[in-house]
Amino acid sequence: MRAWSDARLGAAAGVFFVVLTLIGDLVAGSPPSFDDPASKIAAFYLHHHRSVLVGVILTGIAAALFVWFLSSLALAVREAGQAVLAVVVFGAGIAGVVLSIAADALTGALAQVARGGDPRFVRGAYQVAGFFVAKSYWLAALLTLAAGLAAWRALPRWYAWTSFVALPLLGLGGVAVKETGFFQPLGAMALIAFLALLIWVLATSALLWRLTPTAADASAVVASPV
Repeated sequence: MRAWSDARLGAAAGVFFVVLTLIGDLVAGSPPSFDDPASKIAAFYLHHHRSVLVGVILTGIAAALFVWFLSSLALAVREAGQAVLAVVVFGAGIAGVVLSIAADALTGALAQVARGGDPRFVRGAYQVAGFFVAKSYWLAALLTLAAGLAAWRALPRWYAWTSFVALPLLGLGGVAVKETGFFQPLGAMALIAFLALLIWVLATSALLWRLTPTAADASAVVASPV
């Protein structure tokens, strides 16, 4: 039995990121729409207080796992000879996850504020969180663009095409800023972009799992007794 390589650890982090993100986002049920009345948004956080906080904890753990996953991807891109693109992958991914964490922090705060706060403030903060999420999709689009270009040059072509398919969907998530309708923040287009990101992370995890260990990884693998 042998220890996992760094790439495989990153792949596992990506899979667990997806699992925890889905559970964390679904545990409180269907969230209110961006344009819902203040009373309805406040009521959601009031009635789902505990489950919202549980979800925020799970997505917080998921964010930490995403950083691990992202680091493994950036190293794989650099080891493929694409140093500049590796920097873009890591920088865009970190900036995007920071915006997502900020949106999560607002969500967790609203679960507390709604218990005695002004519903209009709750609605405003909820909408700010929605714009944080929309902005994070632009950075996710840049991340997939850099990963796709690196794959086109030095990694499997199937992964390049997967990244290029995810790219426009994430970009459309970034333009979901209308007050109502399909392109409102946290609306249908944002959901499509979210699912595209999760599928891309799973595809990236599959790529990392299949990568041949580098010499540095091989020297770090130590045989352990069965």
